[in-house]
Amino acid sequence: MMCTHLAQEMDPGCQSVLKDNLRWCGQVTGQCPRESCLFGDITELIPNGTIQTGWPYSQKLSAVNGCDLSVVQQCEAHGQATCKVYKGCSSFDCSGLPCPDFSTAGLKRKRQGPTVPVYMAHGKYVCKSRVPLLLIECTKDHWHSYLTYFVFSTNRFG
Repeated sequence: MMCTHLAQEMDPGCQSVLKDNLRWCGQVTGQCPRESCLFGDITELIPNGTIQTGWPYSQKLSAVNGCDLSVVQQCEAHGQATCKVYKGCSSFDCSGLPCPDFSTAGLKRKRQGPTVPVYMAHGKYVCKSRVPLLLIECTKDHWHSYLTYFVFSTNRFG
């Protein structure tokens, strides 16, 4: 069974690099990469209006925990909004989550920072897609408590 590759990236420049990478992988393996999807902002999986600006972290967490994530998203590789996000065959997830909320330049806002919804969407996505292996690039002060809570402290895989 050929597994479909999925990628999530907001930055158009990085999307271009990922598209080139998928094409190269297809050439090297001899498998056509046209099944590969490239999605944009992972927070678009959370329904509009689920999280409100100004809410405390606990309220955002409760709202995301209580929502159903979208099952389709705009696909940059195929140019359509109907690509399925959960294809059921990813064997690992390699992610570089944003770090501004944990840096001095980002004022070390952590739970109150603007990128918290990215962590929440990613945590819920990883659980829903049942990815067995996570590789998360991080910095020394990176905070993974949402992912730890969501993935390891709840019975999401049962």
